[in-house]
Amino acid sequence: MLVIGAGWALWLGLANLTLERYAKRYPNSHLARDMHDECNQRLHHYIVPIFTMAVGIVVYVAGCFTNPIDIREWWFGVQQNWALPWATGLGAGHYLQEIITKRCDTLLLLHHVAAIGLCFAVCMATAWTGLLMSWAFVYELGSLLLCLGYVGVAPRLLGHWAAALSSVVGMGFGLHGLLMSRSELNAAVWISIIALCGLGVGRIQDGVEHIRQLQKRG
Repeated sequence: MLVIGAGWALWLGLANLTLERYAKRYPNSHLARDMHDECNQRLHHYIVPIFTMAVGIVVYVAGCFTNPIDIREWWFGVQQNWALPWATGLGAGHYLQEIITKRCDTLLLLHHVAAIGLCFAVCMATAWTGLLMSWAFVYELGSLLLCLGYVGVAPRLLGHWAAALSSVVGMGFGLHGLLMSRSELNAAVWISIIALCGLGVGRIQDGVEHIRQLQKRG
């Protein structure tokens, strides 16, 4: 996971820097277009995150179909799957290069550090491998639609609904695990649960606020 994460951090970081340099050199280009997202982000800021989320989703789905899986053992236990180190390495590498290549305020920096920690925690979990990966997977689906909404590929309202509803579904996975699982959970699993729940609550609050704002604008 460390080697995979470092490789992705290097590759994605170089891509981010190249896109930013291009946008600065050609301020009237499409990549330099303001997305009006309340964070002063331009189109080039979304390219690497969208690519990363899309690859992560493909890795998860491919892992489910290319490995022989005992569903219950994979969901509640620890069944080896090549997708785990690749997905968590991709996530950790992405957030690491975000910290290095971009100016992050304190809140965003804490988010990125926590996300990297979550990737390590999932790898060290002694149970819930499939459940935690699936929880993160539905979050990524919602985030991908949110980003596509900001860049104009999908309706922005749909993106915020997707982010909020995917958070509800993901936390539903966690509740299902707590109610149905008899697996012994180590500290890494509990850290993952707390982090994913905290992230989910924040996503729901943000989504509801933006949905109300968009509906008021008509």
